[in-house]
Amino acid sequence: MINLIASNTSTLADPYITVFGLTCASPLDGTIGESRRGKPCLEFTSCATCKNAIIIKDDPVYIARLLKTRQCLEKMEKDSHLSADLMLRYDAEFRTTLEIITKEIIPQVLPEVTDQALLLVDTIPDIPLVY
Repeated sequence: MINLIASNTSTLADPYITVFGLTCASPLDGTIGESRRGKPCLEFTSCATCKNAIIIKDDPVYIARLLKTRQCLEKMEKDSHLSADLMLRYDAEFRTTLEIITKEIIPQVLPEVTDQALLLVDTIPDIPLVY
C-alpha cells in the first residue's frame, strides 16, 4: 500500500528516490522480491506495490516524475505490442506500476498540483526503458 502524504508531514531525513519516481521509506528493509535486509533494494519494478513506497502528493516535482514514468511506461506498453516476448515482459514487470500510478495515485492528487506538474514533465529525463 502506497502512502500518500503532504510534504510538510514527511519525516524522511535522506529520501531514497526510485527509478519510477517513488520515495522509499526504508530501502534497507529487504521486504520485497529478492531484496535483502541491510542492502539497498534494487527491486524498482515492485515499488508501486511495496509497503515502503511514499508519494509526496502536494509536491509538483514528485508528481511530475510520476507523470513522466506514466508517459514512459505507456510508450513501453505500446512498443511491446511488436513482440510477444516484450508484451509478456511488460505485463509481468511494468503493467502493475502503470495501473497504480494511473488509477490510484494520480486521481488523489489535487488538480492544481497536477497542473503544475504537467508544466515540469518535459524537464524530467525519461526513465530507462528496460526490456
